[in-house]
Amino acid sequence: MFIKQKKTNRLSHVESLSNNERMLQGTTWLSIGLMLSKIIGALYIIPWARMIGEHFQLANSLYTLAYVPYALFIDIGTAGFPLAITKQISQLNAKGEYKASIHLFKNSLIIMSILGVISAAVFYFSADLLSAVSGITPTQFVSDNVRVLRSLAPALLIIPPMSLLRGFFQGFQQMTTPALSQIIDQFSRVAYMLIMTYYVIHIAHGSFIDAVVQSTFAAFIGASVSLIFLLFELYKERHYIFEKVKLGKNTLSISMKDSFFMVLQDSIPFVLISSGTSMMSFIDQLTYQHVVQNFSNFSQKHISITYSWFSANATKLVSIVGSLTMAVTSATIPTISRLYHQGNKKELAKATSDNLRLYAFIVIPASIGLFIVSNSMYRLFYSDANGGHILKTFAIGLIFTGLFSMFISTLQGMGKHHIAIKSLSILLLSKLTFNLLFIMLFKEQGPGFANIASTSLTLVYLWDEVYKATRFNRIILIKYMTIILQCTIIMAISSVIVYSLCNSFLPEFGALPNLIRVFLTAIVGGLAYIIASLKLKLADAIMPKQAKKLRRLLHL
Repeated sequence: MFIKQKKTNRLSHVESLSNNERMLQGTTWLSIGLMLSKIIGALYIIPWARMIGEHFQLANSLYTLAYVPYALFIDIGTAGFPLAITKQISQLNAKGEYKASIHLFKNSLIIMSILGVISAAVFYFSADLLSAVSGITPTQFVSDNVRVLRSLAPALLIIPPMSLLRGFFQGFQQMTTPALSQIIDQFSRVAYMLIMTYYVIHIAHGSFIDAVVQSTFAAFIGASVSLIFLLFELYKERHYIFEKVKLGKNTLSISMKDSFFMVLQDSIPFVLISSGTSMMSFIDQLTYQHVVQNFSNFSQKHISITYSWFSANATKLVSIVGSLTMAVTSATIPTISRLYHQGNKKELAKATSDNLRLYAFIVIPASIGLFIVSNSMYRLFYSDANGGHILKTFAIGLIFTGLFSMFISTLQGMGKHHIAIKSLSILLLSKLTFNLLFIMLFKEQGPGFANIASTSLTLVYLWDEVYKATRFNRIILIKYMTIILQCTIIMAISSVIVYSLCNSFLPEFGALPNLIRVFLTAIVGGLAYIIASLKLKLADAIMPKQAKKLRRLLHL
């Protein structure tokens, strides 16, 4: 029975792969899962906007206003523990202590369930305060903000244990199940959201505020369905887990108290770092209205609308490409942690270099591609191009913020949390400073410019720290970065030519013309990048097996 189980078991399959193959497979599955979930999470805006109708801008602003503190609560209440569990389980498994890793997981699941109850209660009862702090009231009634905020509280009950289950699978370097759970989560959430919005607006003839409340409550539905899927997958993997426990060393014993302190030691730094993006968004929320009110003649309504341009619209579209960064960084932590605790310095340096090359190979051309088609992407989802200029800024900023995440993941995989926290402090302090200056000068584009400036400043510090910790080969990495930039330039030239040709015979507005623009530009640009990377032997160095298949497919 066990032999058959090994043939079909996802966890056992990972063991047969090399470090690079594990990284590539993990990145591939997480990229698919994250990108599809982000696409689903972005596409919903098209039918949702049509259902809401003339109040869409206000509804979108109200929706975003609630999601910023909610995302921060998720980061604080959940992100640290799952990432800490991923690291701890990977570390224990590398030592053959499978029984200890299972005990750690079980005890942590109880802790996370309790934490979910506490997070949900605090979020619910602090909704008035959170609404007052933002200073933005799209409907002019604070009570509407509070209703939407409180509708998100039930999701915080489910998300902590659900996130922990994802961390458990990632600790075994099995990324397929977490990726599928993210797709299921988003699909269930968006399905409920659209069904209830249609019901509220067109059948019950309710207000757009009621529709927004149901749309935010959808987070609870998505998380619940995802949790059920993860529990089912865990049940399917029970034979493999039991076998590993029997064959492992099993010399460590971990109590509930040990579990709490082991995970707490790692989770606090992970919480702080994981909440970095949300903290930056929260800085935008705290500063944007106050600065714009004093240095512009914007009305309250226009402030709310322009706030949604960068905090909701641009962020949502950038997250599609940003999911690639998340995939690489998520696959980085267990690999780096395992090699570091095995004391394999040579492989650690190689893995660090490989991870950075893979990141640059994927994210740099994707970000430049998004920059080129940003106006059409924005029109496709939001009917106009009012925020297209902001999307361009965020697309470029994605390269810098993604590299920041890569460096941080590498350091945290080795347990060097003090460096990670110091870099976060530099990031947030510089973000606040640049935000005040750039919002005053550039209004709605200010937050995007501030992201680039603050992240660039932090990267100067991180580059040196990661090198000292891993001793990766900087000369070879810079060599490959140069080739990646050459391939990206070829891709960009091809994309601009196709995009310009499309502009010459397609109308500016309309979903179909902009979909055609984006699709044709992405196909030609992507193909040009693949061919260039194969001609310059770049793809062969980063993903040799996939490069061979592409050569046969393209007859190169």
